[in-house]
Amino acid sequence: MSKRLSVRQATEAMMLGVWRFIAVFIDEHGYAPSLRQIAQACFTSHGNVVRYLDLLEARGVIEREMGQARALRLLKRPPVEKQG
Repeated sequence: MSKRLSVRQATEAMMLGVWRFIAVFIDEHGYAPSLRQIAQACFTSHGNVVRYLDLLEARGVIEREMGQARALRLLKRPPVEKQG
């Protein structure tokens, strides 16, 4: 029987997924992903990506420069995903 997530838990999980994607993308490419790339990779909408980035920025884990493409900087690394 599967356990349903609350809206808050689902938001936290998606936000963590976005944060991890950004970190991996920057590690692999040397620059930040676009909003479109984040949305496609995380299977969500552009609007939701903006919402998750707002939450991450409010928590002090990323920094953005408004009006600049790919102007996204990690201030903290995401927690390592637990295996098994």
